[in-house]
Amino acid sequence: MIYKVACGVLLLGIIFLGTRLKVAEDRTETIIEDLSAKTSECIELQERFNSLNAQVDTLLSENSQLLIANNELSNQQPETVIKYVKKTNVNRRASDKFIELLTKRYEFE
Repeated sequence: MIYKVACGVLLLGIIFLGTRLKVAEDRTETIIEDLSAKTSECIELQERFNSLNAQVDTLLSENSQLLIANNELSNQQPETVIKYVKKTNVNRRASDKFIELLTKRYEFE
């Protein structure tokens, strides 16, 4: 009789451990699925990060080229453009013809 009770208790223990093992297996499967989803997200973020780093590198190189060009231009002497207009002195008694010439010269179009 003790043998039968011991076998029954052992059978109940095995059934209990089996159910607990199934629950633990389900939990580990969900954890593995979550980790694989997070891993795929991490891979996507890493690829995006790499592409953004490549864009930053190109922008920094363009910026450095622009700075170099700006420094070269700022180190040069400025070019001044002077329009040469021959000046003539006008007395108070200028003729009408001379006044007409001046108005044609300085007339706004």
